[in-house]
Amino acid sequence: MDNTNAGLQFYDMADYSDNVSGNSMNNHITGLQLGEPGIGNVFIGDQYHTGNIWDLGSIPGSGFGGVHWGGPFVVGASEFFVDETENPALNPPVDPGSGWFVDQGTSEPTPGAINCSFPPNSTTPRAGEDANPTDLDLVIAADTLPTDIFQNETRWKGAYRLCRKMLRNPDLALESTLMTTFKAANATLSTGKLAYIAEERGQLFDLTTNEQAISDTLNANTEAQMETLRLLDSLRQSGAAVNATLYATVLQERADAQALLEQFTLGLDTTRQQKIQTLLSVNASVSPTMRPDSNHKTVNIIFLTMLAVDSISASNLAVLAGIAEQCPLEGGDAVYEARAIVSYLTGEEYEDRVLCAKVEQRDQQNQAARVDKGKAIAIYPNPATNIVYWRGTGSELVTIKLYNQLGQLQLSRKTTEGFTQTGKLLAGFYTMQIHSQEGDLLTTQRLIIQ
Repeated sequence: MDNTNAGLQFYDMADYSDNVSGNSMNNHITGLQLGEPGIGNVFIGDQYHTGNIWDLGSIPGSGFGGVHWGGPFVVGASEFFVDETENPALNPPVDPGSGWFVDQGTSEPTPGAINCSFPPNSTTPRAGEDANPTDLDLVIAADTLPTDIFQNETRWKGAYRLCRKMLRNPDLALESTLMTTFKAANATLSTGKLAYIAEERGQLFDLTTNEQAISDTLNANTEAQMETLRLLDSLRQSGAAVNATLYATVLQERADAQALLEQFTLGLDTTRQQKIQTLLSVNASVSPTMRPDSNHKTVNIIFLTMLAVDSISASNLAVLAGIAEQCPLEGGDAVYEARAIVSYLTGEEYEDRVLCAKVEQRDQQNQAARVDKGKAIAIYPNPATNIVYWRGTGSELVTIKLYNQLGQLQLSRKTTEGFTQTGKLLAGFYTMQIHSQEGDLLTTQRLIIQ
């Protein structure tokens, strides 16, 4: 990437660690930029890879190798691990400095080191996804993902993506009590159900090993019979005598082979249609709480129906167009899915810098209102014993969440009663959150349970 303002720029949450690799960025103001002023909800996981090239001689004096607009509280889930012995100046300069590019503390070159000078190390990146949770996975599981704007939406998206990762790597859920608890807590929520639908939907046209073997055999047999028939037809056209009984036999064998292949294909399609209906049923059971899961539920209905009937109505395309025009930071991954279909059919393009700037201003205004409301909420008694009360939410339906000192969710309850039982919780220090019916965080307060 030459002569660019930013060599690489991210606005959202990446699925894997070690995925920012092998890039050459020259003549830039910023080589790698995560977010921009006011939009810092960008997470790319921990980066241990090598292979990025920053041409130090071409960077303007005021330029940076990397800038993370999320600030010091966000960069912890997106760290670059650097061997400062190899690269003591941490060149090119990064902002916010060593809070983002972390010294590994090694004295010799290691496979995990990033040499930001030219040329870089040539070590192949490690696999980006396995049964070992990353720092990003841990903060998502603890529901402590640091955010600025779109707080609830970003944390929902994080939980959704971690649920998908656990479905692809089941052992990840067994790695610790925190991960096991997270999986159980999300199994019946929109995050877990929609993650299941997404993973299953992605495999609708995949074949098992046995199915692939049968398909290969039937296709090969059909092709062999057709080749034999083509050979006999060639002989007949050239005037050679062809035994009529032999020709009829080959013709019947070709028809039988074709029928078997069509029967097998029809069986696969029938099974696929059944799976689609099952996924639509699961999707119908989803109870949306905010915009991302509402978008996912809507896109699933349209997309699965499109797969079932092999067409899309003008009204459904219009619904997808409306979702595609949202800021993905607020609307979730379903925005990208809607764009994929709309862009393919209409050629429409989208500029997130413009789309997200509009909702950012609105969210900041809403956040200010939530803060004012949160200040009016009182939690008592504190310390508490068997029951904790609160006032300031009126008769509004709210969700109460209690976390222990490790950030593990210990209690989650929807209520309009203004109190909740705490007698089953161990004595200690807790963080209590109250969320509105729409999912907005109204207040976060420390609570002692005796």
